[in-house]
Amino acid sequence: MGGQKKKPLGQQKHSKPTAKSSKKTDKQENKPSKTTIPVKMPDKQALRIIQTSKVITAHDLAKQTGVRISTTNAFLKRLLAEGTIKEVSRRSGHCIYQPATS
Repeated sequence: MGGQKKKPLGQQKHSKPTAKSSKKTDKQENKPSKTTIPVKMPDKQALRIIQTSKVITAHDLAKQTGVRISTTNAFLKRLLAEGTIKEVSRRSGHCIYQPATS
């Protein structure tokens, strides 16, 4: 389609070198910094979410608290070991939890 054609060898020798490296640095400088996702689980907020919902998954809890899913999984496993929640279903590595009734 469009674009410039490749110049013959005789004209390439006489042409000025392009400043491609400066374009790359400009693009790198204009990129916004990546957002950081907290690693520590807000326990009080997470427990409130778990107690108010009928069932919860790691993905749902991570979305509501703004924490990584791996952190949420570790938190839910800890609650499961403590007996605060119970596992309702497990399929293909995805668990559905429910608050334990006292």
